[in-house]
Amino acid sequence: MKKIVSSIIILLLGITCFSQNFQDDVSNETIGDFPSQWDVVKGMAITDQVDGYKMVGLMHGGIIKPIVNGQANNYLSNDFTIEFDAFFDASPGTGIRLEVRLWDGQYGYSNNDIRYAPFILFKHGIKTSWSSPENGSAATFKKELQTVDATWRHVTFECKNQKLKILLDGKLILIFPKFKMQPTMVSIGGMINSSFDAKVGFTNFAITNINEEQTTEDDLCGAHPTEAQIQLLKNPSSLFNERLKFLNDFSIQQLRGVPSIDYLTNSSITHFSTSPSSTDRYTIIPIVAHILRKSDHTSGLSLNDLYASVNRANTLFDTYGVHLHLEKILFIDNDVMYNTTYIFGDEDDEEVDIIGIANKNISNKLNIYFVPNTKGVKGGRYSWSSYPSKSERDQHITMNNSHDGIVLTHEIGHWFNLLHTHEVDKTAAELVSGDNCKTAGDLCCDTPADPKLSNKVDSSTCDYTGTDTDNSGENYNPDTSNIMSYTDNNCRTDFSDEQVLRMYNAYLGMEDDRGYTFKVNKEIGEKTQELSLNPGCKAVQHFEIGNKTFMAYFNDTTNAISIYQINKDGKRSSQIDHKDYNGSFHFTGIFKKGNDRYLVLMNYNNGELGIIKFNSNGTLGSGQSYHLETNLVNSYVYNNNLLLLFSNNGEVSTYQIHNDGRLGIQLHKTPPHYKNRIIEIFGQNIIAYNKNDGFVRKAYVTDSGQYVEASGGPKNLGENLTDIKYVSQLNNQGQALGNIVTLNKTNGHIKQFNWTESKHIGKSWYDSSKINGNLESGFDTITPYDVFDGNRYQNYVMISNSTTGKIITYHLNNNM
Repeated sequence: MKKIVSSIIILLLGITCFSQNFQDDVSNETIGDFPSQWDVVKGMAITDQVDGYKMVGLMHGGIIKPIVNGQANNYLSNDFTIEFDAFFDASPGTGIRLEVRLWDGQYGYSNNDIRYAPFILFKHGIKTSWSSPENGSAATFKKELQTVDATWRHVTFECKNQKLKILLDGKLILIFPKFKMQPTMVSIGGMINSSFDAKVGFTNFAITNINEEQTTEDDLCGAHPTEAQIQLLKNPSSLFNERLKFLNDFSIQQLRGVPSIDYLTNSSITHFSTSPSSTDRYTIIPIVAHILRKSDHTSGLSLNDLYASVNRANTLFDTYGVHLHLEKILFIDNDVMYNTTYIFGDEDDEEVDIIGIANKNISNKLNIYFVPNTKGVKGGRYSWSSYPSKSERDQHITMNNSHDGIVLTHEIGHWFNLLHTHEVDKTAAELVSGDNCKTAGDLCCDTPADPKLSNKVDSSTCDYTGTDTDNSGENYNPDTSNIMSYTDNNCRTDFSDEQVLRMYNAYLGMEDDRGYTFKVNKEIGEKTQELSLNPGCKAVQHFEIGNKTFMAYFNDTTNAISIYQINKDGKRSSQIDHKDYNGSFHFTGIFKKGNDRYLVLMNYNNGELGIIKFNSNGTLGSGQSYHLETNLVNSYVYNNNLLLLFSNNGEVSTYQIHNDGRLGIQLHKTPPHYKNRIIEIFGQNIIAYNKNDGFVRKAYVTDSGQYVEASGGPKNLGENLTDIKYVSQLNNQGQALGNIVTLNKTNGHIKQFNWTESKHIGKSWYDSSKINGNLESGFDTITPYDVFDGNRYQNYVMISNSTTGKIITYHLNNNM
């Protein structure tokens, strides 16, 4: 499935007072029921499931339409993008298709005497037609998308300024330069001519409208430097410009990764050394995201959108050796703060007082506040940043939730002393000739004069469409790709060389300009304990008996199992038990049945299985032995009820586990399809990492016991992983947030991805390689656990090197 997690439908339609947003979520729907957020137009639709994903399944001839905030008709604005993930079952022909209809609530399918037929979507293309009085048709089919197999396709409808674009898996397949009707609603239907047993449907259907007010030129940025800050930038003898002169002798590659410089007596710079490596070191910006929500912990910026914004900003900054490191996510749950509209003005920073920003800021970090309601003095929706200052009121960025990672990058540019490319209020209008570039515009001589590009750039070509002239009568030729301009958001991709140097200047001079420097926590959490155990030993799984928490350690070399109690501070305490087992055993897992806990060990060579019951004090008790199939490579316990055995040829056998802890019958044995897998099981969820292709896929076990990996929605993790684990973390409001953590034994690389509410692997938000935070090589096992400290559960992870026996414990909640 394409973009099964991140595809959020953006309908950008903008004029009517009825414009609404819509996000369908079928994850809580009951299979077989009609989807609750939809209304029927014709025929039938049900909540169905394919590859473990719930979707809206359409019967042959069925047509449905979304119910948007109680409305089934008028909810679209002028400009829009509709996105969803479409499923087409296996079919030898083109009989399986979806039909998307854009409606006008008053006139139906036609307007201005033009009648549009439905847009008929196939696996590999689209066709449509129109008539009365003009007749015409359009069709596009992509050979590279053609397949007879069942497949998912990501579909995008984007209408902006009456230009309609339709994309399939990101490929443009149809464009109307002038779409001659204004739809106010949408419906979707299914046709299954080739086989009435086949399936067709969709999921992740969403609508986001942007109305006329939201698309004004004020809908962007409210950052304005003070007169004193402008004079500092313009004065050639200021501390800022003295540093800039010094840094002019160095390339950006030499500056990346340099933490700071000391500028003394306004005449000399000391303690400065360039980066020893030009490509593998980053200048790290540690950020703290403060998200405003309602008092009941709802609403506010979603984590998916937060991660997407940070990742987008990192993509833009990567070229320049800069990396945003998301160190903390803090939630502010307050109805008054959430419902306040924060108004930006030159001297107006009321958000500082209402939110209490000076007290909430985390020291030595870039604090960013994500709020739902902002506007400028002329309306619109604003985000803004403070310029360098030592005032405690100027150490943050305010982001409107509707603004993305491009706007975030723009605001960070201001935080590091960049002006708008069209700046005139605080400087002067720059001439096209550049003769006054050092005292006008943005003061950067390598950015062309800019007439302010709002509504003057073609969004599809990024060409300048304005006709402005400067004070000398010269036509402007601005840079429409500059991030600090007001060009179309899709066109903003670059900083100029001088802009980058100025940002590095502001970063390296933070001690002088802001009174502090950044401090970066490069590890996955706070290191709380480091153990050196016997070679071969690793932490494998924690368990609870009564109110006590225990950790099991297994030695791959000696087949010894050790049980230790874990203190309330997450640290390992006294040893409870230790036993050596003869033979070549492997740790399989620990499962629970009622109040009882059981340990499972497996000999992959001879098929011997041992199930050992824990005593009430955490010691190992009596056991039972079984003999199963041989030539195994992995074994797992699923949902406390099933045993999964993976053979070296890719077969998977499933066995029942009885309520008394005994092993039951074999339920199923799959064909040899699943070689070289690393499996992570948490609750009823299974994710499978394929070491052959680097993809991770969702998996599930059917009612009959068959292990199945979903064919849709794989996530490419892109490297040879050694371990992958689900890790839960509680945020500062006590809510659990799921994450997927991966580990590469060879280079010590750790990445962390969010586990979305729709139960998919989302965006990466921690990457140790970008912050020089990789572990030493050899660490191969991640073991998450949580401990109740008397007040709340605290989340930890042990990372083990099973060769040397070294184990590091990290407390994770400092990141939340």
